[in-house]
Amino acid sequence: MKSAKNNQPWYTQGDPWVLTQDGWNPDRNIYYETIFTQSNGYMGIRGYTEESNTVADTVREGYLAGVFGHTDQAALKLTRVKYKWPMQAMITLPELFACEVELDGEVLDLAKGDIVSFTRSLNMRNGELVRELIWNSPKGKCTQLRFERFLSMATPHLAMQRIRITPQNWSGSANLKFELDAGITTYFRCGDRELPHIPQDLLTQQRIECENERCATLSFKTRGSDHLVAITSQVDADTYSTVAQNAKVLRQKAKLELHEGQAETVTHTLAVVSSRDDIERANVPTKSKQVVSDSAEAGYTKSLHDSQRVWQKLWKLCDVQIEGPAQDQAYLRFSTFSMLQMAPLHTDNMSVPARAYSYNRYHGLYYWDSETFLLPQYLHTCPKLARNLLVFRHRTLEGAKRTAAYLDSPGACFPWMTDSDTGTEQGPWHIGDYLWHQNADIAYAIDQYVRTTGDSAFMCDYGLEMILESARFWMSRLEVDDEGVYHLHNTVGPDEIEKHGKDNGFGSYMCRRHLRLAAKWIDEMRRQYPRQTEDLLQRLEVRPTEVANWTEAADRMCAPMIPGTQVPLQDEFLLDKKPLDFSKMSTNEAYELRHTHRVVKQSDIVMLMYLLQDEFTLEQKRDAYDFYEPITVHFSSLSYNTHSIVATMLGRKKQAYDYFMKAAGLDLDDLKDATEDGLHAAALGGTWQTVMYGFLGMKLADEGLSLEPRLPDEWKSIRLRLVFRGYTLRLDVSHDRHTIEVESREGEAQGTLTLNGEQHELTEGLRITTAPGGVAIP
Repeated sequence: MKSAKNNQPWYTQGDPWVLTQDGWNPDRNIYYETIFTQSNGYMGIRGYTEESNTVADTVREGYLAGVFGHTDQAALKLTRVKYKWPMQAMITLPELFACEVELDGEVLDLAKGDIVSFTRSLNMRNGELVRELIWNSPKGKCTQLRFERFLSMATPHLAMQRIRITPQNWSGSANLKFELDAGITTYFRCGDRELPHIPQDLLTQQRIECENERCATLSFKTRGSDHLVAITSQVDADTYSTVAQNAKVLRQKAKLELHEGQAETVTHTLAVVSSRDDIERANVPTKSKQVVSDSAEAGYTKSLHDSQRVWQKLWKLCDVQIEGPAQDQAYLRFSTFSMLQMAPLHTDNMSVPARAYSYNRYHGLYYWDSETFLLPQYLHTCPKLARNLLVFRHRTLEGAKRTAAYLDSPGACFPWMTDSDTGTEQGPWHIGDYLWHQNADIAYAIDQYVRTTGDSAFMCDYGLEMILESARFWMSRLEVDDEGVYHLHNTVGPDEIEKHGKDNGFGSYMCRRHLRLAAKWIDEMRRQYPRQTEDLLQRLEVRPTEVANWTEAADRMCAPMIPGTQVPLQDEFLLDKKPLDFSKMSTNEAYELRHTHRVVKQSDIVMLMYLLQDEFTLEQKRDAYDFYEPITVHFSSLSYNTHSIVATMLGRKKQAYDYFMKAAGLDLDDLKDATEDGLHAAALGGTWQTVMYGFLGMKLADEGLSLEPRLPDEWKSIRLRLVFRGYTLRLDVSHDRHTIEVESREGEAQGTLTLNGEQHELTEGLRITTAPGGVAIP
């Protein structure tokens, strides 16, 4: 979207830390609601206006992270699957920030009267959303209004808003009406945009308890899962406020006496607490009341300051600064901001939904996106977050075992789509029965985590068990032919084509890596933790013959190539389809022909070249890219970033940069006309990967971390921090000078860094400077 001022995108205007919508645009309201989503890893609220409106499309929803309820039969009919366990959907919260504003008898409605000015700004420094407008009512009364709100990063349960009203040409009274409706509908949105959104009543046993004339607590339970949620709400105004209620709806009202030219303010403090938190169930309402009491006493400004201090610490580690186009800087900052907003900083009992907390597409479930597209950025900026995501997978290991049993297999099959309660497969289509690559994706992520952090205790306590149990599942899916070659049958890769078949390229290679990791880490853990490892192997009944079978299967795994090449074949059906010239048709037209023609939704093999780059020569990467790139329609948000990374490896700078722009701008530019369906978490995480694994050439090698920068021509320099093996490294990279400085270290940190071919032992105070090609600069 371009600004009329200078033909530049709206999000590049003004302060580069603040996204500002200048002017009310009802036709694009849902887009802005998504971009202005606020979350803190505990809950998320779309950027809807406080007052409802009668002219713009809107999705006035918020979501409580990790809290799911059981869906009903209407939703089950839509799924076309019959599991042995309930289907789950993330609950929708009451409208925490909704407020009807009545000004001297006239209700604020942007469809009526005249909007003199309007701005809505999201400050990425601290997560505060501010809207300012001047409104002339139908009766000619002019009022200036300022709405402020935030979700606290310091106290995850806390949400606060502040409303300031200044009458410009009148005096009188204003009524502000706040309403929390615990009968709110949760819509089951399975992912297919053509299918209806099925309304669900997931909130039950609503109860309201009034504390005083300003404060009350609304509580309810979740259908089937029986989680208890309490929301305490307090309204503070200079004149007075009142509380009213019915069975399901908590209503609060503040009345202000206004005088021309003088501002009056109302502060609304809310706390959301659930029984999924690490507190006793009976203490859930008590906790929400205490958070509100403490925060209301501290006030809006102090509470925002406390949250901002957390943001400052995170930004110090995570910000990526470039000397280059303002649009590129906006992409990088918005993607990092979004990644931090959705991150479960506070817990290891949940993951991150595919659309974060900006929409409940895919009913808020978790994919392999978390390990493959989100975890790498967390791993190298906030390793604790990466650990949280992986510990969550261990918490759901029993669910993965139930999923494997459902598929008549031993071991564990981590689900393609899952919830936070059961950890079982929740995919609404039968394709979930044939998607297993996530087992290998998680094993890959565990290996990356331990090698990057040196946290071998994690492998001993959690990681090895997950790798071994899911390796068993793979073995149950392999068949040996007469020549002793192992074949993977009846599966699909990330491209998720409807037909499932033999020797899928991505699945076979990742399965092979997984089995080798299992054998490798058994040996490594025996050296580091001999007693604990033997105890684990004995408990799991892992025998030496079983491990030997894993190694043999990996060594004799079938991984078909395209005839006459050394390029892996994506699936057994591809070459039987007709070639297709994409040049004269749209992406949608090409995608519709995918069953009969060589059309790839996202290239599994290009992704494979990025993930397993140590297994392929540069020539193989080039040949694979040249074969798959022309037939890929990038119908998935997971596609652009991997193409950018591999294009950079091949020295194709223009194409790499073009793909970076598409990956990074997917939501801000509404590239797929899908921003209304929420932010694409994987694309946001993938943006960081295009920078680190692509433009900075980062690679985790056996000897340590390796960097070989190759910046796009459009950038003069880049500055950021990177965490590796307990060290915090400060990078300052330009086209002719690459500098890395060890800024700090934690504990007994040890590590080796290779920069442009020069290897260095990391030590505190080390400063490395090289030029491209490894030539030292004095």
